[in-house]
Amino acid sequence: AAIWEAGGGGSFAVLADEQVGKLSGDIPLVTGHKAKVLDVAFSRFNDNLVASVSEDGNGRVWSVPDGGLTSNLVDPVQTLIGHKRKVGSVNFHPTADNVLATSSTDYTVKVWDIEK
Repeated sequence: AAIWEAGGGGSFAVLADEQVGKLSGDIPLVTGHKAKVLDVAFSRFNDNLVASVSEDGNGRVWSVPDGGLTSNLVDPVQTLIGHKRKVGSVNFHPTADNVLATSSTDYTVKVWDIEK
């Protein structure tokens, strides 16, 4: 994943490992945050699951279809609401499935069970 548009309603691109070379400007993007996307992370247990965090104070969990994106992905499978300020990092747990952590400039770290 690569943060694509850092301004405004931030977005990011999900690219296949074998995709090389120059990309066109019209590739499908994951959109849905209301501010800059600051970090993205893939699940270690599910290749199609990616989480993102943003200056809008929320995290979002996205399900990328098999074969990759063919159009913009707008609707997350889950929105992580709980921080009071921008969220700067997201990391999936290395050994527990469906557990991730986010950290925020509100000086908190939250651990989320996204299976629920």
